[in-house]
Amino acid sequence: TGVITAGTLTGNCGSTATLTLANALTNLGAFATSGNFSLTDAGGLGLTGNLTTGTGSVIITTTGPLAVGAAVTANGTGIVTLESSSIDITATITANGGINLLPNTDGVGIALNDDVVPGAFSLSTAELVLLASTGTVTIGRTSGAGAVNAYSIGSLGSINLSGESFDLTLLGATSAVNFNFGADSPNTMTLPSDSTLTITTGGAVTTNASGTTVDITIAGASMLDIVNATAIGSAVNPLAIMAATLRAPVSAGSLYIDATGALALGDGTRAVSATEGLVSVVSTGAVTMGATITTTDGSDPQPVTISGSSIAISQNVIAANNGTISLTGSGAITRSAGVLNSPAGIVALSAGTDIGAELVADGDVDASWIYTNSAVLRASATSGSLFVYDASGLQLGDASGNVTAGGSLNV
Repeated sequence: TGVITAGTLTGNCGSTATLTLANALTNLGAFATSGNFSLTDAGGLGLTGNLTTGTGSVIITTTGPLAVGAAVTANGTGIVTLESSSIDITATITANGGINLLPNTDGVGIALNDDVVPGAFSLSTAELVLLASTGTVTIGRTSGAGAVNAYSIGSLGSINLSGESFDLTLLGATSAVNFNFGADSPNTMTLPSDSTLTITTGGAVTTNASGTTVDITIAGASMLDIVNATAIGSAVNPLAIMAATLRAPVSAGSLYIDATGALALGDGTRAVSATEGLVSVVSTGAVTMGATITTTDGSDPQPVTISGSSIAISQNVIAANNGTISLTGSGAITRSAGVLNSPAGIVALSAGTDIGAELVADGDVDASWIYTNSAVLRASATSGSLFVYDASGLQLGDASGNVTAGGSLNV
């Protein structure tokens, strides 16, 4: 019940160990509990002996640096939470309930295999692969705010976590996230197949990537969930990703994505959208839609631009203030539901094969036609047919583009 000032503390507890006064330890040696383990320390701490819980969680908080030099294991569904000014991990941390690593103050940047931000709460690739969990590894603080809390990722090379089994979450309040892999680089952040990367930091997500660089690589039935960014990428440096599904509602700017492989835009939880900005998604694979795609703005037109090897329309696409909706597929553009909405604006469609289709070859409009709500249609179905339906008046073509088809043309 009192403050512990021993150089090294060891122990064995048949239940829960709660050591949460202002202890002043140098080291934590071998310690085992059957339940939870909680320790508060002042000045910094070294873990020099294995720390193990039977079924409980581990919480260690120190005002100084933390050196994890021995294994930390929270068995069962236990969670490991480590909070410190800085961290050095040279032994395995195991917790299938999840692992939380966070700086102990808000005014600290976070570096993941990166040396751009001096004095950051830093984790190298070698440290990240020592995290063993089938749950979620969470880095950062929900209260982290401002430029000093920016995440800086990848200037020292690839972050390959493909052999791990966890999802990854980056936390913040108004923290920017900067990917620093550079131009035409083989370096990337690779997460386990079928995993989710959640970025809920509240700031802009930017990159210096260009050319062949991919910032984020997640194979399989994967998810990139950017919960609350103010902007994503830029026209010069779009965020380069490989993931199966993208959730990305942008709150105060534009969204620029350059995707490798097939990509689903949004799902039942979150959409791809931009407030006070545009949406631009370029993919090398098929693009599908899992939620309404929107831009919103008080006064300015905000376009929606999507390209891929094919595009399947299944949701409404809405461009603010009559912004242009541009869909480009090297293959076909198809529809099962949804309307392309720019009431006094332009819808521009370009496909290598068909634009829309006809379920029954009778010339009547059906659900596989492309539905638009626009003033002007530009369209080119290079080697296929065109099927477009608009419920109001429609101008076919303008000075910037015609309406053409290699096969039949139906509007």
